[in-house]
Amino acid sequence: MTINGQKIGAAAVSRRAHALQEMIRVQIGLLSFYQHRLEQDMHLITELVASGKYHNAFGVLDDFYRDAVAEYTNEAHRLASEGCRITSDVVKRAICDVEASIRDLAV
Repeated sequence: MTINGQKIGAAAVSRRAHALQEMIRVQIGLLSFYQHRLEQDMHLITELVASGKYHNAFGVLDDFYRDAVAEYTNEAHRLASEGCRITSDVVKRAICDVEASIRDLAV
């Protein structure tokens, strides 16, 4: 394999590794979000069973679902932003790799 071929291969491996790292970061973020939501579910159950501050379950459920919808909306926005950032990074890296390969071939 030529030096140029080795550089192209190394760049491809680097892009794949970077993509895998980003995917794992997103999954860690999702797991953190799900953990938080499950903790909120546990809190809801506790409130429904033990709390005397609500006169009925409708108040507890109303607060819970309002907060849940807001948090899911915020998480969807965060994921969309993260996806755009990752895509932009991948394209920038690919462009740099292609430009470097073209320069190497021109030499």
